[in-house]
Amino acid sequence: MDAAGLAELIGALSGLAKVLVWPLLLAYALKLLAPALKELIPKLANFSFKAGKVEAKFQTRQEEVKKYLAAAAAATAATAATAATVNVRSATSRSGGGDAAESKNVTREALQDGRKAAEAAIAQITKTVHAETLVHVAGKRLLWVSAQSNDSLLERKAFEALDVICEWVGSTEQAMERISGEKFDVIVSNMNRPPDRRAGYTLLKQLRAAGNDVPLFFYTGSNAPEYRAEALREGATGATNDPVELFRDVLEVL
Repeated sequence: MDAAGLAELIGALSGLAKVLVWPLLLAYALKLLAPALKELIPKLANFSFKAGKVEAKFQTRQEEVKKYLAAAAAATAATAATAATVNVRSATSRSGGGDAAESKNVTREALQDGRKAAEAAIAQITKTVHAETLVHVAGKRLLWVSAQSNDSLLERKAFEALDVICEWVGSTEQAMERISGEKFDVIVSNMNRPPDRRAGYTLLKQLRAAGNDVPLFFYTGSNAPEYRAEALREGATGATNDPVELFRDVLEVL
């Protein structure tokens, strides 16, 4: 056998050795790793199960948020419909017209807007609320300040559906007392709490004077640009009368 033939034989034997050795090495490695793999595989299965439970929980909570905020959006529109109807009736009474058909048309159009608002709310929540949101905001504390304990129940339930802890107080004094002794991650306040028609600003000023920079949102009946501008100028984090906008903006600061 010449040198070329010998080299070819050695190459063939080397290739055969590799083919035979690697399976043996793999088998040996698997034997060494068997105890660790035996422990790891159930953990992976358990992780998959837990991930599935988290996803199922998220889907349920997201549907709850959609339900509450769609209802809140519709209620806001219904309030606008009522106000529009009253204005039409007042105007027609003063003019001596009293056109009931016109009043019904206004109401019908406003209610249609309400349905559209509810649909838009559902679409917005689908984009805004994710499984990560549920993990991130759970346990965060929100102080809700309004004149009546049943104010904005739907909006508050939407936050609670994500495990945000919502606590209500009915006055600026109660709010400052709670804030001085407890930590809250965000505050939502209405504006008019009789006899103080600008109670929201009173709370904001007292809060900032005390050196507390917790985010504060006004949730009231006006969404006019000038109202928003004033609120931001005075130091509020935001101002709106839109339940979905409020929900989205509060989640951003939590």
